[in-house]
Amino acid sequence: GSTNLLAANGAAAVIGQSGRLSEAKSIFAHLREIAPHQLPDAWINLGHIHFLQNEFTQAIKIYKAALDKFFDGHDVGLLTSIAKAEFYLADKGKTLKPSKD
Repeated sequence: GSTNLLAANGAAAVIGQSGRLSEAKSIFAHLREIAPHQLPDAWINLGHIHFLQNEFTQAIKIYKAALDKFFDGHDVGLLTSIAKAEFYLADKGKTLKPSKD
């Protein structure tokens, strides 16, 4: 039931906070698959882990999907997360370009 989903989401969050990001990412991705319309936190947390792993494009995709699916495009926290990921993605693109020396 939904109680088990919430418990699994909470456990994955604790695992992620302990630094085991890949393990937490796997759990959040699984929760998103088995309950695609029930648990916005699993989507958001999955986006956060992609962000922490410098996978900004994937984080943005997940944040935007959650924003549309659960919040009708209106959620300050998610919009802020998208903007932050877009900023880091742009900054990463600048630092990875070869210098013109």
